[in-house]
Amino acid sequence: MLSKTCLRNASTAGIIKLRSVIIMPTLYVRDFPEDLHRKVRSLADKRRRSVSAEVIVLIDEAIKFEAIHEERAEALDRIANRRRSYTGPPHTTDSLTLLREDRSR
Repeated sequence: MLSKTCLRNASTAGIIKLRSVIIMPTLYVRDFPEDLHRKVRSLADKRRRSVSAEVIVLIDEAIKFEAIHEERAEALDRIANRRRSYTGPPHTTDSLTLLREDRSR
């Protein structure tokens, strides 16, 4: 039996509940490449899933990967911004100047 929270979340995701039956939205893809379909079917067979279930898993994994990629990109941007704005402790010489002085000796 589905919990009320699960059903509430399902209804906000576009899933409709009718007489204890959940009807999920359907996704149709036009002009799906035949070679890609063979690859998905092969993966589904290896993982003992239907093609539909495999497509759902693959899309879910791709979305999660994209979210992780975006989080990493944002973290790298924050690091880059901090590095650009960092001036170092007051009254110190930057490392580039110290290296140039050391090489000129």
